[in-house]
Amino acid sequence: MNAPIRTRSLRTWLLLVTLASAVGWLAGVAHAADLRDFSGTVEAISGGSVTVESRMGGSRSFARRSDTRVAGARKKWEEIRPGDRVVVSWSISDAKPEARGIRVVGRAGG
Repeated sequence: MNAPIRTRSLRTWLLLVTLASAVGWLAGVAHAADLRDFSGTVEAISGGSVTVESRMGGSRSFARRSDTRVAGARKKWEEIRPGDRVVVSWSISDAKPEARGIRVVGRAGG
């Protein structure tokens, strides 16, 4: 009599673990879908924001977050210069675009 109960409990536990994993995976996919990329040339940069002009002529400003990462040819926000070619990974927060990460793909003048 204990064997069917254990089997049922094991099945229930496996089903719950599978469902929890699926929900976690879907939440991660939804979060990743919120990120967008914008590539272009840095027009201006300050301690709190960066403005990038795309090759198509439009420009967009992005607020700096406390956890904004910088990678590529520059490693720190303070090293980014006007003229650098960048790809900004960004999302909308409180109705404004925020830079989650900036990858410098080419330095100004080089």
